[in-house]
Amino acid sequence: MATLTINNDAGRDYARGVKQRSVQVGYDVVRQESFEPTDTEVSNQLNAIRASNAGGLATLVTGATEIAMLKYRRQTSMSDPTFIYSGAASIKSFLEPAGSAATGIYSALWLKDPADPQWATDASLDRYRSTVAKYGKGVDANDIIVANGYGLAEALVAALESADELTTDGLLQAWDHLPATQLDVLLPGIELKGNAVTGRPVQAYQVAQYDGRSWQKQGEVVGRSGLGG
Repeated sequence: MATLTINNDAGRDYARGVKQRSVQVGYDVVRQESFEPTDTEVSNQLNAIRASNAGGLATLVTGATEIAMLKYRRQTSMSDPTFIYSGAASIKSFLEPAGSAATGIYSALWLKDPADPQWATDASLDRYRSTVAKYGKGVDANDIIVANGYGLAEALVAALESADELTTDGLLQAWDHLPATQLDVLLPGIELKGNAVTGRPVQAYQVAQYDGRSWQKQGEVVGRSGLGG
């Protein structure tokens, strides 16, 4: 296994998490590469990873750098399984611009991507699209970032409704102890649930592979522990 991550706190935490999980499940991380936030291509890092004979690649790369990474990976025939960060798995923003180079990559997802054709007639996303059309003037409902913000708003409403008192402390308590909650934008089988230790309400993910048009689920939903969380 190898990692390629941006050189900031998030990237370092991601690389550290992969390394820690590798010890738990008994595989080796043979190469860890990073790049600066100002870098727009990572060919040198990918060449070093290819030379390491790693059997897979986990990345935290976003923006134009991610698109360049996917294209260079295809150009150099890197065929080992590659996982992209869920926050950089947008079909509209990243995968479509990468073209065929994005086909076959993996991610661990929890949101429905409104640009994914499999959700074109999904009843929950129809409610989301209707709300965005009514209140989000000029907003592109097919942008997963919009869906992410909508989901956060849904979660905040659920926390407010479950709070014992509408104060800052009351809201924080409600957030940390949020009961299992379904949202329109969550993938099937995934729900929010409060966690007073981590503060993160997303407790499960769906591993999926991009087929060039849509995300195809691989296996069943797994909990955070199954992904090292």
